Amino acid sequence: MPVVVSIAGSDCSGGAGIQADIKTCSALGVYCPTAVTAVTAQNPRGVKAAEYVGDRMMRLQLRAIFDSITPDAVKIGMLPCADAVRVIYDTAAEYDLKNIVIDPVLSATSGGSLSGETETTSDAAKKLLFPLAVLVTPNIPELFRLSGADTGSDISAASMSLISDCSVKNLLVKGGHIEGCICTDTLYRQGMTPATFSSPRIATTHTHGTGCTLSSAIACGLANGHDLISAIKNAKEFLERALRRGKEKPVFPSDGPLLHRQSD
Repeated sequence: MPVVVSIAGSDCSGGAGIQADIKTCSALGVYCPTAVTAVTAQNPRGVKAAEYVGDRMMRLQLRAIFDSITPDAVKIGMLPCADAVRVIYDTAAEYDLKNIVIDPVLSATSGGSLSGETETTSDAAKKLLFPLAVLVTPNIPELFRLSGADTGSDISAASMSLISDCSVKNLLVKGGHIEGCICTDTLYRQGMTPATFSSPRIATTHTHGTGCTLSSAIACGLANGHDLISAIKNAKEFLERALRRGKEKPVFPSDGPLLHRQSD
């Protein structure tokens, strides 16, 4: 069975983070060991608190996983502090991890910071982890923040700047924050024409865990041996179905999670 290791924060409301990754992998027939970076107190309306598990526990979790199994892909989500970044980087280098997909979580879709020292954490992630990744998947606000560009700047220019400055191999900029009836994600690569992935925008407030679901679904595709373009395309289709189900059968009155299932 393919294996995707999720390194991310725990969402006590069950919609995002580690919990979303496990649900996504399970629905796609992939086994998902997990290393929790932080425990959060959150619900779909926002993050109340987040606490790093600490260097020792972070390192022990990673070693326990990678001493026993070689994953087909790795998904990295919430990074609570620069120390966590360094522990993950050291482990990734030691075990020569492949097919790393990074969802650079800086804030929740519903609002609220997920890191007490976001800029320091971001700088460490850009320097150490981004060059190791096969794909980085920021949304547009995260792109501007990571690239240092002003809000509203040219997205293509900001993307190519981040690629150049941080040795990013592939950058998928998620277009959910742009208004319109079509949601388009764009894959940027050095020296190549951008590839676009479009889907109908689903009118719903039940979007908790969208970024986690997309990135872990892409990792599942890579774990199954698909090329990056196919992995992204299939992940987008999976996300669309999960969004529709979350809208049709809401868990919370508003701002609820997606609903994951292998087939309709």
